[in-house]
Amino acid sequence: MGYYILNPNPDWSVYEAVFKDKYANRVEDLMDYTKLNFYRVAFQWDKYYPALQTYITKYAGTISDRKKIEYASDVAKYAEKKDKQFVELIHQWSKDAFKASDKEEDKVNLALLQYQINRSEKEHSEVEKAIQKLPRGLQYDYTKILKDINMGQKL
Repeated sequence: MGYYILNPNPDWSVYEAVFKDKYANRVEDLMDYTKLNFYRVAFQWDKYYPALQTYITKYAGTISDRKKIEYASDVAKYAEKKDKQFVELIHQWSKDAFKASDKEEDKVNLALLQYQINRSEKEHSEVEKAIQKLPRGLQYDYTKILKDINMGQKL
């Protein structure tokens, strides 16, 4: 994930004008979704978190389980210096979606969220176990995250 962004500060009024022209009754939700996903692919986590919090608040009942997992996984994997309350909110909002998933990577991301909340040996052990169950191709990024946890550098 992540793309080369030519302009890290887009002119949102241009997007808004296009949406008003084509989808006058959906401008606000389209703008919220566009901003959320722009910040996500641009790795602008400082802007992504407030956008995600807004999105969850406004559209909680319309977000699919797969999208919940996707957004919460971003918080688990990429975010540094996270507010514990924000992580708890994301965890509460997404945990049922994670638990319904049979994907091993989702189990790792749920374990990472739980670790970020409690930071106990139990959660640390759960992260390690979950990473070991991943297919080899997915283990690399998570092994690096685990190494950073062990060194106290991340999460």
